Amino acid sequence: MLTISDIRERLGQRGCRVTGGPTQWSAQCPAHEDDRPSLRLASGQDGRPLLHCMAGCAPDDVLGALELTWTDVLPPRAEQSRERPQHVATYVYRDLGGKPLYEVRRFTPKTFRPYLPGASRAGLPSNTPRVLYRLPEVAAAISRGEPIYICEGEKDADALSAVLGPGEGTATCPPGGAGQRWRPEYTGQLAGAREVRVIADRDDAGIKHARNVADALAEAIPTIRVLLPRPRHHGADTADHLALGFGVGELEPLGDAETDQPALTADGLEPIIIRADSIPVEYPDWLWENRLPAGALVVLDGLPGAGKTALALDLAARLTTGQPWPDGEPSPGPAGAVIMPAEDSPATLLHRLRAANADLTRIAVLREARGMREGALITRPITLADTGAIRAAITAVGARLVIVDPITAFLGDINPDKDTQVRTLLTPLAALAQETGAAILLIRHPRKAGGAALTAGAGSIGIIGAARVGWTAGPHPDPEAGVQVLAVSKTNLGPIPKPLAYEVRPVPIPGAPPNRLGRIPTTATLNWVDVDLAGLTADALTDRETAAQVTKAGEAAQWLVETLRERGGSAPRAEIFAADPGFGRNALNRARQQAGIRTVSSGFPRTTVWELPDAATAEEGQAPPPPAPDASTGSALPDGETLLGLGEGADIAEWVS
Repeated sequence: MLTISDIRERLGQRGCRVTGGPTQWSAQCPAHEDDRPSLRLASGQDGRPLLHCMAGCAPDDVLGALELTWTDVLPPRAEQSRERPQHVATYVYRDLGGKPLYEVRRFTPKTFRPYLPGASRAGLPSNTPRVLYRLPEVAAAISRGEPIYICEGEKDADALSAVLGPGEGTATCPPGGAGQRWRPEYTGQLAGAREVRVIADRDDAGIKHARNVADALAEAIPTIRVLLPRPRHHGADTADHLALGFGVGELEPLGDAETDQPALTADGLEPIIIRADSIPVEYPDWLWENRLPAGALVVLDGLPGAGKTALALDLAARLTTGQPWPDGEPSPGPAGAVIMPAEDSPATLLHRLRAANADLTRIAVLREARGMREGALITRPITLADTGAIRAAITAVGARLVIVDPITAFLGDINPDKDTQVRTLLTPLAALAQETGAAILLIRHPRKAGGAALTAGAGSIGIIGAARVGWTAGPHPDPEAGVQVLAVSKTNLGPIPKPLAYEVRPVPIPGAPPNRLGRIPTTATLNWVDVDLAGLTADALTDRETAAQVTKAGEAAQWLVETLRERGGSAPRAEIFAADPGFGRNALNRARQQAGIRTVSSGFPRTTVWELPDAATAEEGQAPPPPAPDASTGSALPDGETLLGLGEGADIAEWVS
């Protein structure tokens, strides 16, 4: 019987690169042309190798490419039958009060025997109550309205329960696995459950058992789903699914086929079809309203000198201590944060975090991982492909935020300019974010050339494409402003909020002694400032032409306000255009919107007058109108709502006329 170490050695002999360890590995698949490792490897609890190709190669094809068959990696049945049974595990079944009723002991070769608690002889009296495994935990989860997972065996139930987080439910199984019928009392023990998810082993017996369980529960449970583990090999179970690094959310729905044999199309593919009415309803969840989504990727494109790292660490500090966000919105903290730094040493990072008043006990720094390679323990840098290690760091501190600084340092062998490679790498990372509920902030350097904010970051467009929200940080286009600006360049989940201003300033390192020149060493920290950023967008931070328009609009707004004040607070639009010193009508229209200047049209032929808000209030005795929003949120309706789709500088009066 070959072990997983033998499989890895064979892969290496055929030029397939193997990375990872000590419990999970990634390798180039020998069954197809593999530019990057798409084959997942792990060892099952019984020592058999687990193989899964993310590109879709069947396990038989992978073994065939290595000139192996399943008989090479599984112990012969004759050999199993001669082995003396060895007790390997005990599973205790309890009543609702937690009192042990009986236990199931597992032996190798694989057999299961029931015992009374502490008994030396197998067997149960006929009047022994039959209960579900982990019944007290099941009852508690039902009372909280959480889903219940029904696995085929105790090993699967324990493995799944260990990875389910708060609010995600718990796992159970009936005694006897697929070989026993589902009893009515099991249905009664699930009374009140809102949703049950039955996970079938990937073989005919397991699928038949799962369908029988679902049919038995059909009239008692409102929602029932039957799922399959992701690995494709015959007999794959929930423990195999988890051992290969797949998450709970990656369990696959079972179709209408009677067996586990896939229905292939003419081109040899098995389509994974999800009916829209079976998709669970989910709503956007924000760590920071309209800026930082929970469970998603976020990209921060920072220009030189923008203080990208200081900005990210300020947000981490606020989250770990529960301080409000810079705009006053409450944060969900105190919560943990994971920082993956490549450019700052741990000592530098510590100084910055202390200066930002972060709770250091809630922060995990992840730079490297240990694993086995060719029988030796090695330490290597972390990459974004190491989702298992990143998940472990998130779990260790209860992180809601992961900072990758910068993304290019954690791509491994991935070419950042190759869209296909980038998306293949980031898809599992996005799934990890969704599974854990953490926002993963990917910090990115800009290209040498400017341009629109969405295309200003280095690397493939697939990076910003994989993110649900994009940020841009850079100096204010007007040098006299003297501040940095954080603007949202992209969002798939809500409206674009107004930009925020901040300053990066040096502060003494807390507790640092004077250096040889008698000076106290400093570190960088952030100070958020209240600056009028009306009309400023992310594009203005990266594109010179847009920045020039913003600066021009600011100068035009100042001239326009002064001109209207000289004329008593109002003047016909035609008169303003005639007095234009050279800004142009488009710039004046943007300036009017930026300054909150009203337009009033009346008479025939129609005459449009521009007037200052304070002039309208004084003359009409009415409250000042709401301030006009910037170009990123549209034009303002009289009742404060937003009208989207108007051209820049346009308002309702001019639109209808």
